[in-house]
Amino acid sequence: MKGKSKNLSILLVIMAIVVLLGVSCMVLNWIGSAFTPGTKAYKVMSETFPGQQKGPTKKNKDWSAKSGARHLVEKNLKAPSTAKWLGEEIVDQQDSCYLVCVEVDAQNSFGALIRSCYLVYLIVGVSDGKSVGLPLDIIESGYPPSPSDLKKMKKRNGWPGYSGAKRGRE
Repeated sequence: MKGKSKNLSILLVIMAIVVLLGVSCMVLNWIGSAFTPGTKAYKVMSETFPGQQKGPTKKNKDWSAKSGARHLVEKNLKAPSTAKWLGEEIVDQQDSCYLVCVEVDAQNSFGALIRSCYLVYLIVGVSDGKSVGLPLDIIESGYPPSPSDLKKMKKRNGWPGYSGAKRGRE
C-alpha cells in the first residue's frame, strides 16, 4: 500500500509540474504578443483588408497605403466602433515604402474621447493584380509627426537609403 501511495504522489507532482509549465507558456506567449519593443509599437503580419484597389498605378498605391494604415490603426484602438477618422496623409514615400500619418478621435479604455495620431510604416506591392498595402509597424505620434519620430521609424524598419548617420560636424 505504501508503494502505491508513493507512486500516486509522484504522479500528482508530475501532473502539477506539467500544468504549471503549460500555464507559464500560455502567459509568456500572451505577454510576448501583447508587447513589443518601442513606444506602442506592434508588428503585423500580412493580411487582407477591405477595399483593396486593382492595378499598380501611383494613385492606387497611395490609396492602398492610406487604407492599410487606417486598418492597422483601427486594429489597435481600444474602441474601434467609436472612431471618427480625421484623415490619412502620406508623410514620406520611397520606392514601395510609405510612412502614413493617421489622425483619429476614439474612446480610450476609460470611455473618454481622445484625439490620437499614429505613424504607420507600410510596404505597398501588387498581388493578384491588386495594389496591396502591407502594414509593418505603428507608433503613436504627434500631428504632424516630429522629425525624431520619422527618423525612429526609418531607422528601425530599414528605410531604403536611410543610414541613420548624423550629418554635420563630427
